[in-house]
Amino acid sequence: DENKWKKNLLRYQQNYLPPAESHISLETELAGIISKEEFELLWHIYVEGYSYKELCHKMGLTKSNLAVRIHRIKTKIKKHLDQEK
Repeated sequence: DENKWKKNLLRYQQNYLPPAESHISLETELAGIISKEEFELLWHIYVEGYSYKELCHKMGLTKSNLAVRIHRIKTKIKKHLDQEK
C-alpha cells in the first residue's frame, strides 16, 4: 500500500503539467485539502525517500503516531477525490 502511494505521487509529479500561471505549484494545488505541514510530511516520505524511523527522529514522534498522521492525510485526499467523481 505504501509503495502504491509513492508510485502514484511520483507519477503525478513526473506527469504534472503546470498551469498557465507559473506561480501555482503542486503544493498550491493541494492547498485546501491538506495543510502545508501535511503536504511536507508526504513529500518527505514519498518523494525524498525518508524512512518512518528518520521522520520520527526528526519530528520527535513515535512510529505509531506518525503512521496515524499519514493515514489521516491519505484519508483526507481520498475523501476529496471521491467527492469529485
